Amino acid sequence: MERKTLDVSDSGHRTSFYQKIGKVHCFSFNNEGTPRITIGPNCNPHTGPIFLITLLSLLSIALFFLFYICPQVGTINILIGVLIFLSEILLYIATALINQGIVVPNVQMKSTGDFNFSLEKICLDCNLTKSDETEHCKKCRVCVEEFDHHYILIGKCVGKHTIKYFYGLIISSLLLLIFAITTLFFRYQKNFS
Repeated sequence: MERKTLDVSDSGHRTSFYQKIGKVHCFSFNNEGTPRITIGPNCNPHTGPIFLITLLSLLSIALFFLFYICPQVGTINILIGVLIFLSEILLYIATALINQGIVVPNVQMKSTGDFNFSLEKICLDCNLTKSDETEHCKKCRVCVEEFDHHYILIGKCVGKHTIKYFYGLIISSLLLLIFAITTLFFRYQKNFS
């Protein structure tokens, strides 16, 4: 049985434009070595470009509604549709690309067996000490601050930095559903009269 050990060493700052942390592709690092843009493991060529398929689906539905259904209802409806679809697409892109809150290990730990803190606060996979709000995502293989869940349609986890965009995405999806139903109702109301 292989035993995992911990060692204290400084991993240094990330200075390159691209680096893979766990299974997450990270781009554009700040001064602390934290990535600004991340793409999850579900957005690579091997598992399928789920992010692009979802984005293209949103765009095709938006174009269909805005150029075929909405003009027959009215100009105000087109403006409302543009605002809702634009917010949906922008929130989806923000949720899918902004760093979800990956904890980048600056100081890695190895031990001889004497800990002053609980073993529950050590992530043996990432080789770092976690805070109470941090959880390890088994699919991304990274620790994420304020981890909510792994969401396959954006291809990665929802965490500290993306949770507000994710909730905005859910609200705009609800508004989009209401908009689509009311637009279709007004579009085909003449046929039922």
